[in-house]
Amino acid sequence: QEYLEFLRTVLESSSATLQQAEKSMAFKDKDHDDKLSKEELAESCSGVDAETLVKWCEKLERAAAVERLWAALDKNHDGKVDAAEYLAFLRGALGSQAKLEQAEKAMKFKDKDHDGTLSKSEVDASVKEEAAATIVNWCEKLEAKSKAASPATSIFWCCRPETSTDEVVVG
Repeated sequence: QEYLEFLRTVLESSSATLQQAEKSMAFKDKDHDDKLSKEELAESCSGVDAETLVKWCEKLERAAAVERLWAALDKNHDGKVDAAEYLAFLRGALGSQAKLEQAEKAMKFKDKDHDGTLSKSEVDASVKEEAAATIVNWCEKLEAKSKAASPATSIFWCCRPETSTDEVVVG
């Protein structure tokens, strides 16, 4: 499955099938352990020019960044980003002072199926021109805000291992 995602990402082809990936993997997996070692991967890439390898790495890096962004955006894990989640992105990652109504309007340009939310593919399409480093930067900002807010949102915040007694403030 992981190799199939690799093929789909680097070849930019969603038509690659699991059967094709398994055949390709079996050919490259010399020790038949269902994994590609560094040596097997290097051998399977021999003959591929450096420019192509760099492009593959960039595509994989970007795909990982978009996955990370999706995880940071879809806070309630319902498979879609609603206006409140998008507003959190605008404020947390971009430093915007936008209001909910403004977030809803901004989403309309990205919401291709007009359901009022953003799907994973709509988020991916909306950041298509962004560099992976930019997306990662947004993720780091969102994750930092989420981590900073998380102790207060849990009833057992004082029992979390990353919370020290120095952080407890008694009002």
